[in-house]
Amino acid sequence: MENLKIGTKVELTETAKNDTYSDMDWKNDILVITHKESDTEGMGKIYSFESVSSSKEITCSLYGYELELIKKEIR
Repeated sequence: MENLKIGTKVELTETAKNDTYSDMDWKNDILVITHKESDTEGMGKIYSFESVSSSKEITCSLYGYELELIKKEIR
């Protein structure tokens, strides 16, 4: 799931929701990618987001492997 485009809507994988970001209030939100950059440690791309429902910027960046494409149409 690397090299996603800016504007792509994604959500966290179940593993990231439960293990890494369990206490974050945006973990179940649909997110839209606003920025991406390469990771200098070889972990893949790093993405920045805002929440679709609140239009607020998410305060941390996520790696591509923590994300999955939305499997449903968003209206």
